[in-house]
Amino acid sequence: MKTWASLRPVLGLLLFLELLLWMSVLAGWFTATALVPSLTLHRMELAPVLVVTALLTLLMLGHLRWRHKVIRSLADAGQIDSVLPGYRMFVPAWKFFLLRMALAFLVIAWLDPKMGSRLQEVESEGVDMMVALDVSNSMMTEDVGMVRLDLAKRTIKRLAASTSGDRLGLVVFAGEAYVQCPLTTDVDALDLFLESVNPGMVPTQGTAVGRAVEACWQGFDDGSEASRVVVVLTDGENHEDDVVAASRSVNQDGGSLHFIGVATLDGAPIPAFDSRGRPSGFRTDASGQPVVSRLDEATLLEAAQAGGGTYTRASSGFVELSPILQFKDDLEQARISSVSYVDYEHLLMP
Repeated sequence: MKTWASLRPVLGLLLFLELLLWMSVLAGWFTATALVPSLTLHRMELAPVLVVTALLTLLMLGHLRWRHKVIRSLADAGQIDSVLPGYRMFVPAWKFFLLRMALAFLVIAWLDPKMGSRLQEVESEGVDMMVALDVSNSMMTEDVGMVRLDLAKRTIKRLAASTSGDRLGLVVFAGEAYVQCPLTTDVDALDLFLESVNPGMVPTQGTAVGRAVEACWQGFDDGSEASRVVVVLTDGENHEDDVVAASRSVNQDGGSLHFIGVATLDGAPIPAFDSRGRPSGFRTDASGQPVVSRLDEATLLEAAQAGGGTYTRASSGFVELSPILQFKDDLEQARISSVSYVDYEHLLMP
């Protein structure tokens, strides 16, 4: 009868190989990302699957322990040589480790590593559209089924997703107006800029809709032959300038101006926030009464007519975009060239 080695060295070897595998994967990843900063995982949400595969090692350890007990019982009965001639405990452990490595690298391929980016010129047919978003304090009012600003941002994302071949840009405004995102066909880039929008990004409070219209017009490319469309999302409480005159000027210069009223006629109190951004009641006037923000629909309707465009009002957390989209589709489509970043081909999986 042969003398059987203890199970402990085999289990130790298996754990050592598992540790070595993880150290190699982590060291390889950190080294690669240090040398190639653009290296990313396309399916990062599947990364926990790689950790789950480590549970297979625990199951294998349990299996080897059970197998060792069975073999020891055969050895005690003097039957081991006849039942398992030439058996070595490390053989199934080694086979498992090879299978374990193959599975780990398969999961890494499943994560789809990719690296690099390059500029690519994109040509399409469409229009140029500048979108102006009101970020004044009154846009934090909740009277349209949700916070006005949240609904406006969601509406812009829907608008961007509904346009194909068009270039879109973003202007944010309160008491002043700034171009947040220049004209681009890259919807993901627009969404990225949109996510960062908040009332604190424009230090001068107020609602200067006319300045927003002017900023949108200045954001168009003078060398482009595409039709020009301006879309303004606001609660309409204009306190700073003459939005009707600005709208008429855009129309006279060949553009069209469309307004989306993101508020209700009855309105609601404007919420107040402390220095940490936590709700702290409502804004009050000089007499201590809550300041109520209401939709100035009459002004927006007049401005839309002067701008040769359409007017739409938000209702119960939704904005109907079909009037704007239909108007846009009826415009003359021009060939548009733009430059965007695109990923290189994926390294392991298409």
